[in-house]
Amino acid sequence: MPTMTKRSLTIPLALDVVFARLLAQIHVWRVAAGAALVLVGGTTLFTLLGLNTGGLVVRWAEFLRRAVGMGALPACILIIGGGVLALSNAKLKLTRRAWVRVIAAEIACASFLGLMHSLAFDADPYQLALDGGGGGAAGWVLAELVWRALGVQNSGEFTLLRLLSVLIWLALFAGSAFVVVAPLLRTGERARRQPTEAPDAPPASRQPKPVKLGEAGISLSLPMHDEPPPPTDAVAQQVKSQSNAKPTPVPPRIKSEAIIVKGDEYQADGAAKSKAAAKPKPAAPRGEALPPLSLLRMSKQAGAGRSDADARRQADIIETTLAQFGLSGKVVEIRRGPTVTQFGIEPGYVDRGAQHREKAAQKIRAAVAGALYDAIIIEPSVDRTAAVIEIPAALVDAREAGFKALLKSLLDELDLSSYYEGERRAGLAYFEISADTERKLKIKAGQLSALHRELADRLMGRLFQFDHFEASDLLTDRLKISFPAGVGDAIGLKEVLEDAMAELGLAGNIITSKRAAQAVIEWQKQAQKVRVGAIAALQNDIALALAAPSIRIEAPIPGRGLVGIEVPNNTISEVDLRSIMEGEAFRKMAEKSPLAIALGRDVSGAAIVADLARMPHLLIAGTTGSGKSVCISAITTCLVMNNRPEDLKLVMIDPKMVELSRFAGLPHVIGRPESDIDRIPAVLRWVTREMDARYKTFAATGARNLQEYNQAMERRRGEPLPRIVVLIDELADLMLQSPIETERTICRLAQMARATGIHLVVATQRPSVDVVTGLIKANFPARISFAVASATDSRVILDQTGAESLLGRGDMLFLNPEHGSPIRLQGCYVSEREIEAVIGWWKKQIEVEAKGVEGKRSDEAPEEAPAHHKPAPETPWETLVAEIAAERFQQMSSAKGGRGGEDDDEDDLLQRAMEIIRTSGSVSTSLLQRKLRIGYPRAARLMEELQEMGYVSGPSRQAGKGRNVTMREE
Repeated sequence: MPTMTKRSLTIPLALDVVFARLLAQIHVWRVAAGAALVLVGGTTLFTLLGLNTGGLVVRWAEFLRRAVGMGALPACILIIGGGVLALSNAKLKLTRRAWVRVIAAEIACASFLGLMHSLAFDADPYQLALDGGGGGAAGWVLAELVWRALGVQNSGEFTLLRLLSVLIWLALFAGSAFVVVAPLLRTGERARRQPTEAPDAPPASRQPKPVKLGEAGISLSLPMHDEPPPPTDAVAQQVKSQSNAKPTPVPPRIKSEAIIVKGDEYQADGAAKSKAAAKPKPAAPRGEALPPLSLLRMSKQAGAGRSDADARRQADIIETTLAQFGLSGKVVEIRRGPTVTQFGIEPGYVDRGAQHREKAAQKIRAAVAGALYDAIIIEPSVDRTAAVIEIPAALVDAREAGFKALLKSLLDELDLSSYYEGERRAGLAYFEISADTERKLKIKAGQLSALHRELADRLMGRLFQFDHFEASDLLTDRLKISFPAGVGDAIGLKEVLEDAMAELGLAGNIITSKRAAQAVIEWQKQAQKVRVGAIAALQNDIALALAAPSIRIEAPIPGRGLVGIEVPNNTISEVDLRSIMEGEAFRKMAEKSPLAIALGRDVSGAAIVADLARMPHLLIAGTTGSGKSVCISAITTCLVMNNRPEDLKLVMIDPKMVELSRFAGLPHVIGRPESDIDRIPAVLRWVTREMDARYKTFAATGARNLQEYNQAMERRRGEPLPRIVVLIDELADLMLQSPIETERTICRLAQMARATGIHLVVATQRPSVDVVTGLIKANFPARISFAVASATDSRVILDQTGAESLLGRGDMLFLNPEHGSPIRLQGCYVSEREIEAVIGWWKKQIEVEAKGVEGKRSDEAPEEAPAHHKPAPETPWETLVAEIAAERFQQMSSAKGGRGGEDDDEDDLLQRAMEIIRTSGSVSTSLLQRKLRIGYPRAARLMEELQEMGYVSGPSRQAGKGRNVTMREE
C-alpha cells in the first residue's frame, strides 16, 4: 500500500515537470498560437452576436452553439483570454494547487451546462439540445445521466426528482466556482490591507543581515537568499508515508549554523572583510619598459566546487562524527578555496561524566553520615550493666525516623533489654538501656559499637534524601539534599558540607532553607576542553564519513582558535598569475621589493605573495607531475614581468633538459639554460666567483650589501649591479653526479650570497636525506612542498607530516620563515602561450632599443677592430668549463699511472698551453712550439689533447691559419 501511494503521488509531480519542459521549448510558437486564439475567439463571438455572416465561421459558430448551448459565449471569452495570456508571455507555475484549480474550473463549466439544461422544465431536453439551447449536447448528456441515476421517468415534467437534480448541479457549480475564485479574492484583500512600500526599498528577504563571525567579533554583511517555497501537499504526504514506515536506527544529526565564506572574503591573515568594502582598486600604471599584464590570460573563476547546501551538509557530518566519538565540536565557519574547502571547528568541552559526579555525591553522603554518627553518643556505665544514649531531640522527634521503634528493634537484635527515656536537656534526648539483669549479663563493647553504627546508618537512610543531580544544567552541577525540619541544624549540616566541598576541591555554594528543610549544593561542572590531538586522530574516520579521498587536519589554524579540516573540492579551480599580480597584496609587495613573487591562493581564496629577497632562498620538493616546474615557471614569469634585463639576471640549470629550456632567448637569462650535466658544476663555480668578486667590490666602495652599493653608484652616476636568481630544476641529478662539490657550492651560496643580491630557487622530486641534506635544509628556511610519496618525505622537506595528503596539480604547502607554519594554497598556472608571449615581447623590446643605440653610434666614426680581437664567449663560465675538463683529464691520466715524472711534465706543459690560449684568440702548433720551446710531435700531441678537452676547434682548412678557441659542442 505505501508503494502505490508513493507512485500515485509522484505522477502529478512528473506531469508538472513534463509540462514545464514543454512550455520552455515552445517560445517560438507561443505568439502565433495566442494570435490564432484571439482571432478565432473574436470571430466566433461576432458571429454568435449576428455581426458576421461568413459561411465557414457560421458553421463553426452553429456547431459550438449546438455543442455547449448557452455556454458558447463564455467559451468564446475563454478562448480570447487564453490567446491574450499567450501573447503576454506570462510564466505559468503549474503546482499541485494550480492543477486543483484547473480541475475545479472544468467541473464548474460542466456543472453550468448541466444546470442550464436542467432548468428548462417545459421544453423537450433532446429537442432543446438540437436547437442549441440550454447546455447544448454536452448539457443534455450530463443532465440525462443524473436523471437516470435519480430515476426520473419523464424528464419533460416538473417533479421533485427534477428539482433535486437542479439542486445537485447548483451545488457542484457553486463549490467548484468557489475553489477557483477564492485565491483571487484573498490576494486582492491582502493587497488592500498591506501598506504600499517605497519603490526604491529592497525586499526584506533580500536585505543583508550582519552576522558575527565566531570569536573574532567581526560583522560580515551576507545577503540572505529567499526562503524556499513550502513543500507541496504531495511531497508532504510522501514524506509522511515514508516516516510511517519501519524506523531504522540513525545517529542523531546536528544542524550546522556555520558561516560560509566564499572566494576572496578572507585576507591572508584570516581577517574577514566586507563585500561592500572589497572594491577593486584601479591597477597601478606600469612603465613602458615593462611588459603589460595583458600578455597574461585571465582564467574564468570557477566556483568552489560545492554548493552552500552541500557545504552545510558536510559540516553536519563532521559535527555528527565528532559527537559519535564522544568529542564536542562546532563548525563555526566554512572557507572556500580553489582546491579545498576548510571547515573551521571550535572545540567544545567534554563532561567528565557521571562517574565524577557520583564520586562527589558519595563523599558528601559519607560526610553527612559521619556527622550523624558523631551526633549520637553512647556511654556505658561503670559496671557495664547499662548504657546511656545521647542524641539530638530533632532526630527523635522526626516522624520519618521512627526512632523509638527503630531503637527497640535494634535492641532486640543485639540481645539487649528495653530502654528508658530520660529527661531532655539543651535540645538533647537521653535513653537508658540495660542488659538482662535476671541472667546478670553485662553489655559488651561490640554490642554498643554495633548499636551505634546501625542506629546512624538507618537514621541516615530515613532522614536524608539525595536527588542525584536531577536539577543540574549545562554549566552547573546541583545536588539537593532533603531532610526533616530541624535535623540540619541539629547535626551542623552546613558546616559539614562546607568541609566536604573544601576537601573535594570544588568551588560552589551551599544554600540551606529551614522552611523547606533542604540544602542545595552547587558547583561548576568539571568540564574538560576537547584536546586538539583527539580531533586530529580522527582524520581517517572523518574522511570515511565524508566519503572524501583524503582530508588534511590543521590543528590548530595558526593565529586562530579553530581546528581546520580541509576537504577536497569536487573540481579544482585554476589560479592564474594575472589576477594575483593585479591584486592589492602583490602591488604592495612589489612597491617594496623588485623580487616579489606570486605563489597562489590559499584555502579562503586570498592571494599569497612573498618576497624572494627576504626568504632569501627557496627550496621546492614534490613528486613528478605535482607542479614543481610550473611553480618555477610562474616565479620566473613573475620576476621578468617586473624587472628589466639590466636589473635582474637569471641563471637557469635544467638537468631534465625540457622544463627551463622554454626560456631560451629571454634577455634576462645569462647565456642559455644549461642542461649538460658536465657543464653545470662550472656554472655553480662561476656564481661562487661572482659572489666573491662582488664582496671585493663592496669592500672597495664601503658598502655592506647590494642595495647600498647601487645607491652609491647612483650618486656617483656609475653602473649598478643586477640581482641574480639561480634556478635549479632538479637537485637530485647534481647530487648523484658530484654530491660533495654540489653540496659545498650550494651551501656556500646559501650562506653568503644574500648580501650580494644572489638568490637560489632549487627544486627536486626526491626529497630524501641524501639529496636534501641537513646542511642544505639549514640554509633554506623557505620551502614549498607539493604532493610527496610518503610522510617521511614530508618530514624531510617540512619537518612535519601533511604533504603526503596533498592532491597534486599545484596543491602545495608553503613554509614561510616569517610565519613558522605551513600555508596550504593552490599554485599559479602559467601556460606555454603566456611564456612565449612574454619572451616575444622582451625580444622585440630589446631589438627596438638596440636599433636606437646603433642609430646613435652610426653618427659617430666607427672604431677600427684590433688585429687579434678575442671573440666574446657565449657564456661567462666557458673558461671554468675548460678548467673542470682539464682537471678531470688530469685525474684520468694520473689514474692510469705508469709514466711517473714524464706524466708530471706533460701536465705542466698542458697547464702552460692552457694559459697561452687564454690570452690569444687563436692558437696553432707552431705557436705552442715557440712559446713552450718543444718539438713538433709534443706540440701536436698537446693540440690534440686540447681539442679533446673542448678548448680549441679542429684544424682549419685554410693554410697558415691557426685554430680558434671554442667551447665544447652540445
